[in-house]
Amino acid sequence: MESSTVTGAAVEIGPDLYLVRGHHPTSMWSDSNVPNILVWRAGRELYLLDSGLGPAQRGAIQDVCATLAGGCDRVTLLNSHAHLDHMGNNDVLAQIPIAERQHYISSLSGPYLDTLNFFRNAYNEGAGYFDYLAGLRWDMAELLPLLVRCGLSPDADQDRLRAAAVALADAGLTPVISHFMGDLLIRMISETYPAAHPDVTGAQTYESLPQQTFRYGAAEWTGWRVGDVEVFRAHGHTADGVLFYLPERQFLFLADETTTIPIWRDTDPDAAARNLAGVLAMVDAGAVQAVAAGHFPLEVVSGADDIRTLVRGYLAQKAAFESAVDAALVAFPDGVTIDELYDHLAATGGGAVTAMMGMQFPRMPTFFKLTLLNHCRRHCVEIADAAGRPRFRAAR
Repeated sequence: MESSTVTGAAVEIGPDLYLVRGHHPTSMWSDSNVPNILVWRAGRELYLLDSGLGPAQRGAIQDVCATLAGGCDRVTLLNSHAHLDHMGNNDVLAQIPIAERQHYISSLSGPYLDTLNFFRNAYNEGAGYFDYLAGLRWDMAELLPLLVRCGLSPDADQDRLRAAAVALADAGLTPVISHFMGDLLIRMISETYPAAHPDVTGAQTYESLPQQTFRYGAAEWTGWRVGDVEVFRAHGHTADGVLFYLPERQFLFLADETTTIPIWRDTDPDAAARNLAGVLAMVDAGAVQAVAAGHFPLEVVSGADDIRTLVRGYLAQKAAFESAVDAALVAFPDGVTIDELYDHLAATGGGAVTAMMGMQFPRMPTFFKLTLLNHCRRHCVEIADAAGRPRFRAAR
């Protein structure tokens, strides 16, 4: 089997089945978060499972389709959800040299199509609950490229910059900066993103198809059939998310449904856990021989034992996160702010919590404080202290 770690490289993982590789950024200041996508030919039909982001993946899609398209009667694009990085090359569908084309996306995807405003609002909402900047461990070497891009001289004195940052914090100005954080982040991220074309013109919805129940051993999924692909309703990572199962290949594409912590407000970790339990049941039934995902993991995982280990790891991550946060909440019986909860976990969390903090911005486009806020909104009682600041108390 061909192997490559280059972003956009098309790796043949089975006959007429290609993984177009994604990429984890080293820093969101200057890099993009790009997911894996799949291209599959089944008989006289060609399927594109998500379209990814950027020219490297676009070129790979075009190259693979040129190889596979001969004799095909129809090409179908299936979007797993409407986050921009999964549909940034949707317009490539119109360029594939096959006469009949079709495109499906969830009827619940509408709010995500205005991507910049959706995430701007999500980030800005956090500023009412916590200080984005407090507690983040940013090295000046990481910050400098962003500051230079915003107009700072590359020869600026880093010691003076550090002193200025301390002075801002001491003056109590970081919450003011947090108030504009969503706008700043979206502008910065959009400047690092390649051109995106999330075209949904002419797309049909999965929900317009006859709903079916798919059973594999103890696993039971609700969803739809699109040709040779079974589309399972997931709604874990996002409210519109789906999984793709290729029964002919016993291959399951998880997209972003390995997300078991609430990184976004509409992430449902309990739904994600149910989905992963379904994956384990399919493995036990002998229905799944290999899996791939959008971001985590970037590698294809094959074999029952390795798939079980992978899935159980994501379930363990959920349990460890929830256990650490719930234990921390008990330490604050009168309620706790998100900033206080973050500081407490930074000092005591360890394990999964420390790993999650290390993966937050600028490494990935998420903030652990925002994750804590989403968890507390789901599981805690929101109250206000004497100064009117929002606090959270464990539900009794």
